[in-house]
Amino acid sequence: MAPLDEREHPYVRIAEIEIDPAQIAAYNAALGEEIATAVRLEPGVLALYAVADQDPSAFSSLRCTPT
Repeated sequence: MAPLDEREHPYVRIAEIEIDPAQIAAYNAALGEEIATAVRLEPGVLALYAVADQDPSAFSSLRCTPT
């Protein structure tokens, strides 16, 4: 295995968004589809996660790519 400084490091993009509380169910449905599609079809997407904050209308999205 190559030393850590010679390996590629993943690039993580973080997005923080706020959803209209009346649209959270629709957002969750669309989000599940978007995550599955991104990982399956978008070149270089290693992982895509979405997490809810303590405020139920606040979400963070983390997209991991090789570089």
